[in-house]
Amino acid sequence: MKCNHNQSSFLFSTNDFESKTYEFRKCRTCGLIYHLPPATGEQLDQHYNNYGLYSKEEYFQRELNFRKVQIEKLGRQLIKKLGSKNLKVLEIGSANGILLYWLRELFEFEVYGIELDPISSEYAKKLIEPDHIFVGHTENAPFIDGSFDLVIMNQVIEHLPDPATVLHATKKALKPKGALYITTPNFGGISFRFLKDKWKNTCPNDHISMFSVKSLHRYLHDAGFKNLIVRSIGLSITSRRKGKAEYKITLPKVFDLVVRIIGKCLGLTNFGDGLFAYAWKE
Repeated sequence: MKCNHNQSSFLFSTNDFESKTYEFRKCRTCGLIYHLPPATGEQLDQHYNNYGLYSKEEYFQRELNFRKVQIEKLGRQLIKKLGSKNLKVLEIGSANGILLYWLRELFEFEVYGIELDPISSEYAKKLIEPDHIFVGHTENAPFIDGSFDLVIMNQVIEHLPDPATVLHATKKALKPKGALYITTPNFGGISFRFLKDKWKNTCPNDHISMFSVKSLHRYLHDAGFKNLIVRSIGLSITSRRKGKAEYKITLPKVFDLVVRIIGKCLGLTNFGDGLFAYAWKE
């Protein structure tokens, strides 16, 4: 059931890149953090048409090989978790298709993608079969057919104005015993708690559905998923935002190990700066 956020608490106000003021609130019912005014469908379609770095040739060429090792590690993790090497995979928010490309090349997964941005999708269509990439909203995709072993939402759910609707569509896309894998920033983590609007991931009109461990668990449960695993991980308190600029505070090398150890420890709590989740369809 979709929460209407009828009861919520004020957190803070901040400006977006165009100096428009947004009020951040936390729903006392479902725990989701969101902002007012909400983005309209028209604003979102415009925002994700030619979306940032994913639509740039220079970024695409650099990331294509740079991400290979990272994606190989993820692929092995997914095979271990799902207990199968023969996976049919759907990525929601597939951007330029790099993740899907390497999952196919390295593991021979059958891969499909859904993406709003028509420009970054052109890269994906060159890497993968063109008819395996749908440009548009998830609920309108022809792939919602109960045939997938795995659906991936990698840093996507925070961009959705109605995550509950997309989670229900995701469940329809999966086979019985199929799995959903999600990553997203943790807005119950230490960086958001201390930095608030100064944290890199506090981006009005870009990140609009902001989850904690508890709220993501609730949304997955309410969508009908079972055997939920929702964990926090890592530390990114050095990632900052100021106006249009995103930057990192560079720490001396001697602190690298300390930051990694703190991140590992935070991963054992609900206060790490990232979230990952596995959820299964019955």
